[in-house]
Amino acid sequence: MTTFQALIDTFLQSLAKMLPISDSATDAFLKSVLHWPAGKVEILCLISCVGTATFIFFFRFDWLGILSAFFKTLFQPLSLKPTQRSLDQHTLIFMMLIVIPAALAKHFVTPLLIDSELAMNPLVESALTGLLAFGLYFSHRWNKRIFGLNHLKLFDGVLIGALTLLSAHPALPYIGLLWMGFALRNYHYEAVFKYASMALGLMLFQQTFGLVISVGIKPSIDEVGHLNTVAILVVSLVTFWMTLENLQKSLSESTFRFFQWINTAIALFFIITYFLRDA
Repeated sequence: MTTFQALIDTFLQSLAKMLPISDSATDAFLKSVLHWPAGKVEILCLISCVGTATFIFFFRFDWLGILSAFFKTLFQPLSLKPTQRSLDQHTLIFMMLIVIPAALAKHFVTPLLIDSELAMNPLVESALTGLLAFGLYFSHRWNKRIFGLNHLKLFDGVLIGALTLLSAHPALPYIGLLWMGFALRNYHYEAVFKYASMALGLMLFQQTFGLVISVGIKPSIDEVGHLNTVAILVVSLVTFWMTLENLQKSLSESTFRFFQWINTAIALFFIITYFLRDA
């Protein structure tokens, strides 16, 4: 993989982690359209490290509140009672209800799905991506935007966490299911952005931890090359930060509609590549 290919791969993978786009669409595009090799796991490790750092800094004040709530809960368990629970503690419980089920599903179920020819069939991926497009359309139409940033309900966390179990399949992006879940539970778009992004940040941290343990940062840099590493870090940092900035400003019905069409196009792309695979 050349430097140019690595940078394009970095840009596409960074976007795919942030936006409700099929995880398998990036690899399919690189292989079927550009005829490039699949991205290296070392590049993914570097991208994940930058993404985690970006999410930590972007939501730094929220993370400090949640960290404080964790230690308060640890040393004062009685403070978890509904009548004594702080907003940060409530947010901590809510986030755990969302993140833990999906993390377990991705760890145990995703490897089984990837090894299944039926589950990874392009027609199946096309159908799931089409359902995601319809789900985004239906959820933003359904959303009455009743609840704001301080109106989290633990029962909603259970329902959203159950919905994100579907993200075990690579064709169904975690962030897209979070958007749908929050919208279906009538949260305002500010809450959709903040809490969905923070949940995605926790998932990315979990993925980064696994990659650093299995691959390692220094071996990744040695494999990719020092100059290429600097370029990958810069491209991924700019992509993550600008995407967060733009989503924070423009997450609205029109943004949902844009990704409806993107996922519809991806679904058609899977169908076309399936029937043209032997051409």
